[in-house]
Amino acid sequence: MGRWDELAERKPQELKEYALGEAARIVAEELRTYPPRIGEWLDAAVREKYREALSRPSPPPEATMRVACELARRELLREYELVDRYFQSGAYRSELPDDLEEQTAHFLARFLVDSALDFQEFGKGKFSRKDLVSLVEKLEDRLLRGTRFRL
Repeated sequence: MGRWDELAERKPQELKEYALGEAARIVAEELRTYPPRIGEWLDAAVREKYREALSRPSPPPEATMRVACELARRELLREYELVDRYFQSGAYRSELPDDLEEQTAHFLARFLVDSALDFQEFGKGKFSRKDLVSLVEKLEDRLLRGTRFRL
């Protein structure tokens, strides 16, 4: 096999997929330092709502991040009823054992959805909701090493 044969066999990556991958990389980097940089979207009332999640002494466990990614994915898919049923049934306690983890999952889901929508706006409408779901899934690949949670 020649030096460049491997490259010749690869298919070119579409620009859209590349951009989504880069956006996922940037958001993953922001999440590795907890709490992430929250920018302008967090007004005083929302900041107070998530006060405990923002001031937690350590980054959230992987289970909380898995749930947050799934909540964000479902919100981007507009599957609100499924999320409501999950919380109303109490099933969330197997992944989020206390109020701090529940609040953190909600905060992170909001952060992810807002980040995805901000990226969509930055892209001037070139990215659909389906693309934003792909962004969250690429983020899961980076942060969760293949361990996903699905409702």
